[in-house]
Amino acid sequence: MTPPTFSVSLVPLLSTACQLADSIPTSERSAFWYVVGYFGFWGWLAIIVAFLIWGAIELVFRFGSSSNGCTPAFNAAVGSLTFAVFEAILYFFFSTFFGNWIYCTIWPNLCYVLVFPSVKLFLIGIGFWDH
Repeated sequence: MTPPTFSVSLVPLLSTACQLADSIPTSERSAFWYVVGYFGFWGWLAIIVAFLIWGAIELVFRFGSSSNGCTPAFNAAVGSLTFAVFEAILYFFFSTFFGNWIYCTIWPNLCYVLVFPSVKLFLIGIGFWDH
């Protein structure tokens, strides 16, 4: 009677190790967003509430050095949030009317080039930025 033999494949183990290594945050910023994503809905709710509190403080006290009275960090955050919203609207438009195949063409990328100047024009148009 021969003893049973065991064979172990390293491929699944290496695949798991690579996935684990890819998920490790490499900066403070990526670690922060990893934690927010880990908490899912509640993490994003906390971010939204924190942003609203920060915005209320900025708009009431106006202790910033920018021409609109807000801090440069808050102006950058508003620009980034507006950019993300405009990109999400464009993504929704392309996905709804054309489906995912449209991302195999150049048209969405050409339209995304318009988002960046649109953010500036929008924020100047509503009076939040003045230049």
